[in-house]
Amino acid sequence: MDGLFETEDLVIGRATCWAQWGLGDLADVSRWAAEFLGSATVVRRVSIEPPSDQLGAPRVILVVQDEQTVAMLAERVIAQEQFPRLCGDRFGGGWFAEVDGVELHVEPELEAWR
Repeated sequence: MDGLFETEDLVIGRATCWAQWGLGDLADVSRWAAEFLGSATVVRRVSIEPPSDQLGAPRVILVVQDEQTVAMLAERVIAQEQFPRLCGDRFGGGWFAEVDGVELHVEPELEAWR
């Protein structure tokens, strides 16, 4: 599969830098997040960014309802033997993990955004 961004379990896109990523490539990353965290996961906002350079990973940022949801999603990631890193002093404040070549960020919605 020449020209594809590949990991062990995931094939995403046709390019590895911003100028070459198409909408379908970003949709592949979104589909991966839904499969990894569960398609019924309720989110307030989703942001998907291509890699910033050829060595970088695509980034998925999920803003969820509350700290309880942040912690619940961290538990799902840990159950799959991945290890998220805290953005704050606890999982409820947000976390990120690189999983299957994707940088996954989960954070609670701030009151100011509501």
